[in-house]
Amino acid sequence: MIKKIYLLIIIFSMFILSGCSLESSVKELMSPPKLTEQQSEIYQALENAVGVNDIKFKYPQRGDYRSSVIFHNIDDDEHQEAIAFYQSDSRGTHTWMNLLDFKDGKWVSVFEVPAPENGSNIDFVSFETLAGKHPNIIIGWENSLKNRTVSVYSFENQFLTEIFSKDYQELSICDIDNNKQMDMILFSTDSSTNAFWVKEVEGQLNIVSSLELSNQVLNFKQILPGMADKGVSALFLDCDIVNNDSKHVLSTEVITGVEDDKGRRLVSLISSDYVGKRSQDIFCRDADLDGYIEIPTQTLLPGYEDKYLDTEPIYLTQYQDINVKNNGSVITPSFSCVINADHRYMVRFPDRWIGKVTVISQPENGEWTFFKYDEENPENIVPLLRLRVYSTKDYHDKFEMDRFELVEQKGMFEYYAFIPETKEKLGISQEEFNNMLTFLS
Repeated sequence: MIKKIYLLIIIFSMFILSGCSLESSVKELMSPPKLTEQQSEIYQALENAVGVNDIKFKYPQRGDYRSSVIFHNIDDDEHQEAIAFYQSDSRGTHTWMNLLDFKDGKWVSVFEVPAPENGSNIDFVSFETLAGKHPNIIIGWENSLKNRTVSVYSFENQFLTEIFSKDYQELSICDIDNNKQMDMILFSTDSSTNAFWVKEVEGQLNIVSSLELSNQVLNFKQILPGMADKGVSALFLDCDIVNNDSKHVLSTEVITGVEDDKGRRLVSLISSDYVGKRSQDIFCRDADLDGYIEIPTQTLLPGYEDKYLDTEPIYLTQYQDINVKNNGSVITPSFSCVINADHRYMVRFPDRWIGKVTVISQPENGEWTFFKYDEENPENIVPLLRLRVYSTKDYHDKFEMDRFELVEQKGMFEYYAFIPETKEKLGISQEEFNNMLTFLS
């Protein structure tokens, strides 16, 4: 309330000083933004087509397309079509999708369809060629109970046809079998978690395979398409599950599509006893930039497992590669690191550090201190590296700054490092440190 009053005082002062009418100016501030000429033409075309003037635009909630009017070339002609989503009290509670084409110098409504259920929102909109020669319109609808239905439409000869529809919780559009054609993978988590492979076969879009995942998924944190190994594309599923101790943990499953003498099948690339369990929201990614996705797993750093260090625990994250063989997959370690998610950096551990070096956080000054941890003599602390992060507006301790060196500046943050001199074998050089530190996007 104080912020609102303060804002009104500022606005009032601005108008008094500028000689403007407060009443008229506030009305201008409260009025909706003016439509562009193109938007106005589309709005008028909608009114002409549906015969009402109380149109309220609707917006997709997720995905790359968030506008109520989306432009895309869906028939590969010389110009884009427009897709508008709206509701109208005069027409009930349905959400409508209206397809408009640009003909003879003006926008004209050529087709429209309602959402599957009354009151539906738009979950997402996408355009991919799943079936046929032209891009399909792919729409996720969400009803008032948060149930979702995906509809795939084909636009041929100025006629819009729904060619596939199915309920889903989450989905991914990707080339799951690496054959240069896009597929759609749907996920359902009703009684168990199942994946469904939707693919064009003989001109029809159908479910060609399904797979029950090894865990009952509570929700999907990330669904990432990428390469698992040379020539093997896959979906990396970072999911919330309940483990054997009835605790929520993050796990990973990896699935791919194959075609062999058994037909088209979805298969898991990692067995159910290996699910990359971890306690933090660290997701699969191409961590070493080699073109392949790695799977993270976590263990507590030394000193936290035996509870000698009683601060917020810090984990060692090990990224692992999938090597796909004819008789299965083999998981091999890639590298180990610690990740500072708050300050967006990662420090790779040399092999000699693993099991012997730990990290403690000092939130009050944004510092992580890396030191040798001796389980038999934990009081014998040997510092190896200190990393500190300042905001450009923070006070910089001059005494400390004599020892720390500026490593990088990212936006409003400055990253400083101090490498103590030591004869300890675990000590690192400046050159080694430069190769250990990576900033996260």
